[in-house]
Amino acid sequence: MVRFTSRYWLVVPCVISMILLLSSCARLGPKTVKSGRNSYNAALNTTEMEQLLLNIVRFRFTDSPYFLKISSISSTVESSVSLGGSEDKGFLGNFQYKEKPTMIYAPLGGKDFVQQLLNRIDLNKIFLLVGAGWEIDDVLRLFTNSINGIKNA
Repeated sequence: MVRFTSRYWLVVPCVISMILLLSSCARLGPKTVKSGRNSYNAALNTTEMEQLLLNIVRFRFTDSPYFLKISSISSTVESSVSLGGSEDKGFLGNFQYKEKPTMIYAPLGGKDFVQQLLNRIDLNKIFLLVGAGWEIDDVLRLFTNSINGIKNA
């Protein structure tokens, strides 16, 4: 008859858990890219639209616009597992997952930016908007000051 000591019951689950954990870490990187990329994309799109709306309001009240662009994003993903146990408490485990994004902002400004902001809109760009599904009256309301002496409201 084989008799197992309490150390045996502690070591075997720890070894099995470590083997499973190490084999699953190989998949952690691609999964974080797959889930994180779309989230960052949606967040960047939302904040770009909010920034544009804020600057439109600034224009309306004759304040100067100010734009920030995100020049780079880097993210660090950390995960850790700790296992332990004792005879009176049994097995204890802890899993931690941390994502630490770092974003670098750069202000948009200077002569080139002002020229881009105040340039006339090319007629081809207006046709692209209409072709993308915008109503022509909405496009004309947005991009014209007057037509044949009739002022835009």
